[in-house]
Amino acid sequence: MSLWQTRGDSLVGKQQIVVTTAFTKPSEADLGNGYAYRLAWALSDPTGIPAKTFAQLTPPPPIEWLNVLNEIKLDKSDLPRFGIVDTSFKENFEFRLFSRPPKSAFSPNMSLASFSHDEVQWDKVMNFLGIWLVKHLDKPELVLFLCKQGGRLHSDLHWKINNELRAHRKNSNDILCANLGEEMLTIWELILSGYCTNSSHRFSLYSWVDKYKVSYLSLPLKHELKTLLSPRIRFSEPLSLASSVSGIKRIFRSEVVLTSSHPYSALKELNKVDKWSHDIGNLFIEFNLILLEIMELRSLLGEVNEYYDYSYIHQPSIAKHPQNKHHNDWTVLIELVRDSWLAMKTINSNAAMNAIMDWWALPFPIFKRLALFALAELPQNFSVDVNELLEIDDSRWLWNTATQREILSLLPKLFLNLSDVDKNRLVCNILKGPSKSWFRKELTEQEFKDIKDRAIWLRLSKLKRSRLNVGIEGDRAYEKMLQKHPMWGKHIKEEQEFPFWMSTGFHKGLENNTPLELNSLITWLEDNPEVGFRNEDDWSIRCRKEPKFVIEALIQCNSWLPERWNEAINIWSENRRLSYIAWDSSCNYLLSLEKEKLVDISRSLAFWLDKNFDCKVITKSKFFTFYDLLITLPFEKEIDINRDPLMAAINHPVGILTELLFKQWYREKPKDGYGISSDYKERLNHLCNQDNEIYILSKAIISTNVLSLYSVSPEWAEEHILNWFNWSDCSFSQVAWFCYLWSPRLHKEFLIKIKVNLLETASHLDDLGEQSQQYAKFLTYVALQKYDEYGVKEVAVAFSQLSGNAFYHVTVALNDALTSSGDKFDEYWENRIKPFLLKVWPKNQNFNELTINQLAILCLNTQKYFVESYSILQHSLSNISDFNYLLRKLNETSLSEEYPETVLKFLNQIIEDEPRIIMGDLNAILARISSVDPLLIETQKFSRLNALGMLTG
Repeated sequence: MSLWQTRGDSLVGKQQIVVTTAFTKPSEADLGNGYAYRLAWALSDPTGIPAKTFAQLTPPPPIEWLNVLNEIKLDKSDLPRFGIVDTSFKENFEFRLFSRPPKSAFSPNMSLASFSHDEVQWDKVMNFLGIWLVKHLDKPELVLFLCKQGGRLHSDLHWKINNELRAHRKNSNDILCANLGEEMLTIWELILSGYCTNSSHRFSLYSWVDKYKVSYLSLPLKHELKTLLSPRIRFSEPLSLASSVSGIKRIFRSEVVLTSSHPYSALKELNKVDKWSHDIGNLFIEFNLILLEIMELRSLLGEVNEYYDYSYIHQPSIAKHPQNKHHNDWTVLIELVRDSWLAMKTINSNAAMNAIMDWWALPFPIFKRLALFALAELPQNFSVDVNELLEIDDSRWLWNTATQREILSLLPKLFLNLSDVDKNRLVCNILKGPSKSWFRKELTEQEFKDIKDRAIWLRLSKLKRSRLNVGIEGDRAYEKMLQKHPMWGKHIKEEQEFPFWMSTGFHKGLENNTPLELNSLITWLEDNPEVGFRNEDDWSIRCRKEPKFVIEALIQCNSWLPERWNEAINIWSENRRLSYIAWDSSCNYLLSLEKEKLVDISRSLAFWLDKNFDCKVITKSKFFTFYDLLITLPFEKEIDINRDPLMAAINHPVGILTELLFKQWYREKPKDGYGISSDYKERLNHLCNQDNEIYILSKAIISTNVLSLYSVSPEWAEEHILNWFNWSDCSFSQVAWFCYLWSPRLHKEFLIKIKVNLLETASHLDDLGEQSQQYAKFLTYVALQKYDEYGVKEVAVAFSQLSGNAFYHVTVALNDALTSSGDKFDEYWENRIKPFLLKVWPKNQNFNELTINQLAILCLNTQKYFVESYSILQHSLSNISDFNYLLRKLNETSLSEEYPETVLKFLNQIIEDEPRIIMGDLNAILARISSVDPLLIETQKFSRLNALGMLTG
């Protein structure tokens, strides 16, 4: 049998695979033991029916299946399963479930998203998978997946998502994703608007420059230029989930980029074209609007606001200056806006003056900076009352950190143009200093006084350096500050004009920057061993730009600097190229470190290994060397596993390393019954036999992979692991069951082996926490298999021990199983569902409203067996308050005409006396009942329901 074959090729078999596999989150083991492959095989049925079943499961299959299913590589031999018979595909052709060919080898792939505008019509499979994904619009994983695929949504997916967002904005009841918050709504609106599309690199600024050289600034050329400079957003996983982070930044790390890459080098070529110095003046409005759009985007993403935009870091100077390092492509718009204004000033001085006032009225400091720069460029007789502008909002822009460079450049030129009265007015505003309300609340009075004095001194010093008279009060204040702070010096230095200064040596101002020279960097690291809370240095930038140099400095430090190592390793983990360079440069040193030091960076190292597991430089032997070293480190023994042991495991080095051990094992494709090879068996034995509490985390990961281990070596698993699941003999059983239930699978031999413990788990639901619902569903699917070894009485006893919300999940599983039975519906009802309801379903339980609702839905889902199912379940049904969906579903069937009397009894039993909802569907149902059986109109049940319908309809 091939990897794709399973319990028969029938459509019903595929639907059952979907129902019994997709209800839980996938694990790494599912790729190793073939369950993920079986699910992909089932979903690929060209009828789309298994995919429809997948999309309609309640709750929807976890979003984690998206990446797992996408990891499965398909080849040419799989094409017939999708109804493709084209023989022109290459022999080594590969594709994925979510990006696959349509009918021809010459057509673009059918996908969820792409880099280009090319698309083909979705088939039934992709359509239903799209419906499933819309139910997960609240999940960041979906956003990241689509962005990696190119970010340009297929029109069908675009329509589905847009329709869902419209339903949310209207507060409609017809929503598929109930937990869609405001932040994710914003993200999806940005995606639908095209802000997350990645360029296919068909066009670039270079090609535009070439066309411009031989043409003129035509309307099509202007349009193309605007398109190339238009902003785009790149989303990635957040670096931290710190409680201080809120809004979109809590969900994603975002970066605003331009559609075209490398704009600065293209701009350098453009500046060589003679006519550009004139034409750029005619593009001011376009460039200014794009810059405003960029700032509005960054504001929407939570990166900036009307008072803080950190533009002084990205572009330290509006005027040309060596401090402008051009690290961010979008800052080219600042320079284009600046240069277009300068060109416009020579063409139309009135328009240039109006632009200054328009800038001042806009939010975001960058526009105040542009206005201040422009004022300094005006002739001395300009008519703007600058004092009035600076006094707006309590003189905030005289003191804002972002405007410091431009304010200090403007002051001397401004002072020369002012009357004595206005000069005195300006000096008085300076002597007032900034308001404390603009600073952090935790600042002490003395700390604020020092900051205030420094800010006043900077402005007075700039004026005095230009030999300008600041008056008696100004001189007195200046001298008083110098006496108190003699280290400030008499005259301001150029670097002090900048709130952020990148130098070749050590400099510590408001921002602490790393030196460029090796010995200076080593000294700096030893003086700054800890990473600042607000990341007030450029260490992370240096780690990205110069990994080898950074590693050399860290290695040569006399002190051990774990915080600096951790930040560096985390940054390298983000990028495969950086990881390759850093690994090559640091591997031998890290292997030689004392174990006590390795503990400090073990979590970062483990994540680094995980992120770059497929990197070619990490060979199997190198992996084992690192694994053996890290897994035996002297970790702290105190760990908290009570709430979620699996989450604790996958966030601890021991758990991460154990998971990587399984990844390495699955990479070698172990075969059922062939046993575990010695290199893995030795390491697994070590983990299983450890009494150290920290290795509970390893055992947690092993428990999630127990089925794979059992399939490959039943004897070894029985000897080392299965006793963990015994509630009476093992203190670890609670953790073992919690982790196994993360993604349990139907495997007859294994389930027979753990039968006693599995059934006993029903009396330990309180110990399972959130996994209790997984257990209830899984136990239901096991019961429906009707294994001979699972006696009806013992199964019924297990279900009788369930409590609380567990029965809701049982009824959900019953509904999913029945509705996915396809053309075997009659057989499935008669041989599976009906015997379960008669012999297993508890008869003397009080069920909550959610459970009763699902039981009522089950009655409707039995279709022609409605009368029989109602007679079995009527003692479990009672009044419920939320029955709107039931009425709608019933109204969509013909049950009212086929079984009017039973439907009347059913409705009378579930509808309460004082319903709080409008029941338009009830009146329609009663009308259909009365048309079929008029005698029922005279019954008390009909009269009661009819009265309720008239009151609320």
